[in-house]
Amino acid sequence: MTNYGKISLFSYVGIVTWLFPVPLSVNKTDVELILSVYNNKGELIGKYSGQNDTTLRSNMYNNKQGAILAETDKSFSKAITQIRESILKDAAKYN
Repeated sequence: MTNYGKISLFSYVGIVTWLFPVPLSVNKTDVELILSVYNNKGELIGKYSGQNDTTLRSNMYNNKQGAILAETDKSFSKAITQIRESILKDAAKYN
């Protein structure tokens, strides 16, 4: 086998990744928010938290690099929604 044969053998690896989409990147977003609410005397009234985890995989056929910021915004919004729901359940504390 010539040196050219060895080089062409390794070029088949690239063809396999074209036929079977291998993940090129994995982006993980972990958002955790903690909100502490105090009254005007400085006493803790409530402590609320929200979290969301997102994993975004992309390969050569569906490149999602531009969607990373949008996924981070969605994770942040979901964490805020969890906190909002908890505060609404405790609405009696704030009256």
